[in-house]
Amino acid sequence: MSRALTVALLTGLLSVGATAATVTAVLSEMLPWPMLSAGIPLRSIAMSDEPAEDLRGLLAAEDSGSEVLYGLIPLGNGADPGISVVVVLGTDLRLLVDTDNDEDLGNESGEYTREQIFAHAYSWYITVYPEYLLEGRTTKAAYHIGFVANYSYVTDSFEFLYGGFCHRRGAVDLGGVLVPIAITSQVSTGCYDDTSSLLVSIDTDGNGVLDTLPGSHEVYAPGELLQVGAEAYRIVSVSPDGSYVTLETAGEAPLRPPIRVGDVAPDFESVLLDGSKTWLSNYRGSVVVMVLEMAGQPRCAECGDTFQTADSRAEAICRGLSTLHDDIVLMRIFSELPDPGALRPLDSCPMLTVAAEAVSRIYRRAAGVFVLDRRGVIVAMDEAWAGVRCGKPFGRLDELDEFEILVTVERLLDLAEE
Repeated sequence: MSRALTVALLTGLLSVGATAATVTAVLSEMLPWPMLSAGIPLRSIAMSDEPAEDLRGLLAAEDSGSEVLYGLIPLGNGADPGISVVVVLGTDLRLLVDTDNDEDLGNESGEYTREQIFAHAYSWYITVYPEYLLEGRTTKAAYHIGFVANYSYVTDSFEFLYGGFCHRRGAVDLGGVLVPIAITSQVSTGCYDDTSSLLVSIDTDGNGVLDTLPGSHEVYAPGELLQVGAEAYRIVSVSPDGSYVTLETAGEAPLRPPIRVGDVAPDFESVLLDGSKTWLSNYRGSVVVMVLEMAGQPRCAECGDTFQTADSRAEAICRGLSTLHDDIVLMRIFSELPDPGALRPLDSCPMLTVAAEAVSRIYRRAAGVFVLDRRGVIVAMDEAWAGVRCGKPFGRLDELDEFEILVTVERLLDLAEE
């Protein structure tokens, strides 16, 4: 189908039922969303000796000579109770899933991407098709799940869990422009209509590409207003299967700044330990290393109720930059100003300790390290990355180590001398 025809069809769909203040996005593409769903808690699955549904095609599993366990994963909102799973215990743990939700295991290939996590722990990545009830119609839609079998030495048996890592993606017509949008739920029910658990990504900067990595200026937490340019929108409703999202206009809002290498670090006001105030922009002209240690950081059992571990990241960075303290600005940033008496001092480290309540909102992360040049541009930072390979999601947060920070700072100082 041509791009022009696709745009025309979507525009026609989006205009149906919309008013001057609301618009409906059509989300048709189902994809794994590994990083945004990585923090979703796994749900336990109760396994038994008998299937919860009247399943067909069980002969091969039951004739294996091994113990067979049955479970049901509650997904969707239709009349069907969920997706059945069968585990065949033995020297090589086997899994069979009713992926098409037709209660017939005889037509299942049993070929799912599996990873051995530990010596006796396995995970599978599977695409299933839960049942949904939408305006009196029963439909099925793809949903990506992770299934985990973890052997417990306490109970001398396997425990079984699952979690969703799926998002729906599509477009919304805003003033004649199709804007990419995607949603994912933070609960593994296969349903998206609980907006209190909905994460959203929308093309805020208008470049036609969604940035769905954690901390992105295009990722919005549940309840946050969405932005496209300076226009703000709020989610009114979402269909259970996630195929339709209704938005309404919510006025204008200041632009969300991207936090990435090559962009100027957003300015913010902070409070020093002595109660005086300062701004990040006050340190323009200096190389700045910012260490965000927000509320909730681990305490140190050996040194009392302090705001850092015995060998915190801030302290390690200070040691790594010990020969350059006179040439740079080191900032240690908390969301709340800690009690100076409860704050273990960093030995031989002239680090500015400040509180900036808004910094976690502006930078959209609870912790991290940033290196800024003399113009205030971010030249290095902790960065997340993610991808999907062979149906399996993967991703991680690459944190700057002390050597990388030292090399970056030395290069910036050398450039200033040239």
